[in-house]
Amino acid sequence: MLRISSRIAVKGRRWCVEKTPKTTSVKDKGFQREEREWEQVDQTLDMRPPLAEERFEVDIEIARKRLKYQSSKRGMLEMDAILGQYATDNIDSWDVTQLKEWHNILREYDINLYGWLVKRDKLDELPDTLKNSALYSELTSFVNERYSFE
Repeated sequence: MLRISSRIAVKGRRWCVEKTPKTTSVKDKGFQREEREWEQVDQTLDMRPPLAEERFEVDIEIARKRLKYQSSKRGMLEMDAILGQYATDNIDSWDVTQLKEWHNILREYDINLYGWLVKRDKLDELPDTLKNSALYSELTSFVNERYSFE
């Protein structure tokens, strides 16, 4: 359990809120310890970064550098190679809307994105943000031309 504050904690991927502000003292094998009651909240945690914001319009060069770095340092070697190379080749020519679109692509989990790109997973599970994305279709054609996953 990761402790966020005295009243909120995270158990697994769910927010938990303390039921009672008071702690009860429990004697366990000669040691005194505090025990708190927790109540689970329905809201699940979304560990992905937030959707693209307006900060891209403030300084576009910093946004390009940040997105280029995030594309090449994903944590999954295959996605580092695919997304990093695609971003390095194309990101300097993109405008603000394309940068926001790329940010939303990078928001997806690596394993899901990899499955969709190499057509291992069903494309009907593809989120609406990617189905309507011209940049995502360019990325899939880049993957099909450059790499052979069959």
